[in-house]
Amino acid sequence: MCRLLRTPRSATPFTTPPCLCPSPPSVTRSVRIPWRVYCGEAKSPHRLYFGISEEREAGGAQLPGATRGRLGARRHGGHEKAKQLLYGANAPVDRIKLQRRFYTWDTYAETLVTCGKSAPPKIQTVQHYMDEKDLTTQNFNRHGTLIPREELLLDQSYPEDKIICLAGDVESVRDNYRLEAHCNRGFGPLAYRPGRGGAQEGPFRAASGCRVLSRVTGKKNALGPTYGRYVASLFYMKQDYYMVVDSHSRFSLHFDVKMILRVFQAPTRAVLSHYPNGYRPEAPTEEYGKTDVMSMCKGQILSNAMPKLGAEWINLKSAPVLEAFAAAGYMFGESGYVLANPFDPFLPHLFDGEEILYSARMWTSGYDIYCPAAVNVLHHYGRAGAKRDWGDPVNGVKRRERSEKRGLYLLQRYTPWAETEERFNKIQVHMKEAKEKFYKEQNGTGDLVKAAIDGIQNALSRPAHTTAKQRIVVKDEDAKSIPQLHVFRGYYGMGSERTLEAYWEHSELTDAYVKKRDGEGRWEGGTNLCEKGRRA
Repeated sequence: MCRLLRTPRSATPFTTPPCLCPSPPSVTRSVRIPWRVYCGEAKSPHRLYFGISEEREAGGAQLPGATRGRLGARRHGGHEKAKQLLYGANAPVDRIKLQRRFYTWDTYAETLVTCGKSAPPKIQTVQHYMDEKDLTTQNFNRHGTLIPREELLLDQSYPEDKIICLAGDVESVRDNYRLEAHCNRGFGPLAYRPGRGGAQEGPFRAASGCRVLSRVTGKKNALGPTYGRYVASLFYMKQDYYMVVDSHSRFSLHFDVKMILRVFQAPTRAVLSHYPNGYRPEAPTEEYGKTDVMSMCKGQILSNAMPKLGAEWINLKSAPVLEAFAAAGYMFGESGYVLANPFDPFLPHLFDGEEILYSARMWTSGYDIYCPAAVNVLHHYGRAGAKRDWGDPVNGVKRRERSEKRGLYLLQRYTPWAETEERFNKIQVHMKEAKEKFYKEQNGTGDLVKAAIDGIQNALSRPAHTTAKQRIVVKDEDAKSIPQLHVFRGYYGMGSERTLEAYWEHSELTDAYVKKRDGEGRWEGGTNLCEKGRRA
């Protein structure tokens, strides 16, 4: 096992340079992390569960190959590398037994633990709901919100998916016992966290004992990050903490304990998130000794009115620092935040808009977002020379644009008032320039025309101020005719603890803060949270 970083008790991030080690897997549970990621050894590696969604070329390196190669071959005692990864470098690998299990989505879904109260969920495609206009026959929860209670929602390509489990014998016995107790004694030893209901909360008996669960499919079935996160969340089985992290990441020594302690330090219900500091395998000590991190404390607004995260550097702190946005490259908190805000499978190919949408959902559900103000994760940005496929999937652009509209509708976003004033000012400037040019060309003899232009310019009075609600980009009447925009809006939409309007005020993306554009032409939000973070 390669140990990535050693972090002392002081605020200085590293005392030894990061090591070079191969890229491992992707995670989903107690401390949820992805497979190509895990390099620093946790304090309690046996408590980590990994959930993966892989879309690869035919014949590419999939999880079965990883279990034979990177995770160790079956011969000579079998899976030695996997055992060290999952149980620690000093684990008694000769006494630990691992097994592989294989599922389809049909066989996985039928293992949902319902305690005899209902039949296993049926699988319904997301395309069905994108085309279906009448949803009145579906299920509602106790709050009157339409939810997919008895269905597992998957892309229509789901029959091509393979689900692979790498399970420990001890964990299988333990998890099966917990599931029996869960049914026989109410919630039993399975921690209960209130979510939004529905089959996707699990638990699924097929996941019992699975330290690694991976969904593997062809790259043609890739639907972007939001669907991948949704799929990985289906492998959750009541673990205490949940982490979302990008591939090509590395961790500090005992990162699990350090992250949990940071959550406990926060004064409110917390989700830790930021852009992790970087590393490069060819220059592993490049950021050695760095004493600052990125805080997601400001935002911008794109040309389509979609808000986008921004960040500024703040010094390392002894406690997490409040911010406004969550970056999908790293999120960590008690697992209730995922149950309260289930990942949305109706956002294919969405990129700009995914993070702000999930940030708003978490905040309105009562979760505050904090910069960890510590270095426990590093990410390999750029990866010059890595093979990439920028090809556009069938109807990919159209589907992405439709997903952006769904995001704007759920966020109830509007064009900034500053944009209306900007257009008016441009018209005024243009007319003034046209008048001066004409007057100059006429050698000062065009007084009547000049007077006419002056009259028109004066008649164009500054537009009367309109409310944000009047400037919403995607209105209810627009969404009614497009099922994808409104399907399960309550289930995958905002929470009920705080209002969306209060979130825009907290994140400083209201008209009161949005006054000017940045160097890239985007409207800038306020930066007061950045200033507070630096002073904390």
